[in-house]
Amino acid sequence: MNHASSMTPGERDTLTRFLRRNDQAITKEEALAVGLRPGQLRRLAERGELRRSRQGLYVVPSASLSMAQRVAVAVRVATTPAYAARFSALALHGIRLPGHAASRPEVVVHGTCRPDLGEGVVVHRTVQLDDIDLTAVAGIPSTTVERAVIDVASGLSTVQRLRLVDQVLFTGAADRDTLVLRSDALQRGRPGVRTILRVASSRGQQRFRSDLERLAFPLLRAAGLDDLQTNVVPRHAPGAGEMDAVSERFRVIVELDGLRFHADGRARQRDNVKGNAAVLGSYTLLRFTWADVMERPERIQAHVRTVIRRAA
Repeated sequence: MNHASSMTPGERDTLTRFLRRNDQAITKEEALAVGLRPGQLRRLAERGELRRSRQGLYVVPSASLSMAQRVAVAVRVATTPAYAARFSALALHGIRLPGHAASRPEVVVHGTCRPDLGEGVVVHRTVQLDDIDLTAVAGIPSTTVERAVIDVASGLSTVQRLRLVDQVLFTGAADRDTLVLRSDALQRGRPGVRTILRVASSRGQQRFRSDLERLAFPLLRAAGLDDLQTNVVPRHAPGAGEMDAVSERFRVIVELDGLRFHADGRARQRDNVKGNAAVLGSYTLLRFTWADVMERPERIQAHVRTVIRRAA
């Protein structure tokens, strides 16, 4: 970077090293703290060698900052404690939700003030921000995964909320007990949080399974499995044990896969054993996920009709 000729070699080196270590951004206060003289940043901006992003904040014009760097700058220059929030926090934690990439830095502050943090930074305010909700990722102050999930929940569809909760709990990115605890404390005014509580609480697996069956079984019957029996042992494959849905007329068994975090390794092994027993009993085994039921019901019915035609 070609700094102003009025800067000494030592000052140029100091500025270059500071910018390199601090995401290509510097405030007036930081400049004075490292020994630069008043007015030097302004003169560099006048020459186009720095760009003023907001009052008192200067960035390198050619710098192409990552989302993490933009968030880091925003929380660093805030006049009140600020933390990466919502989709920016999720991104820092390595969590991606398709269709909801963090396009602008999002931060949250505690209280009612809304500091000016520069171009494109979205500042959220809250009166509920406890120590349990806060952490740091690579040195960047941030909300926890649990708090970020709660904060974005109401802006997502039911399927998107379920997919996000399943992802963070199945991968271990979030702690289930903490997610339930904070969801219960913060649910007021956040309608989407009810979905989290419904599936992540102690009775979540039973409730979700009930909801899934309530949606899926009418779809299967409407597709032609009119003799469908639910939660029964197939007549010609007793070794399979109880299956989700059985049509003896068409020799079809349907199994529904729920949320991944609801199942452990032993449950998946049992599913394999049951599935093999069903096939050995000359049944056609169809497996559908919860997302199939909620997002792709027409695909389920198409598969069922194909099996029925082959059995005719």
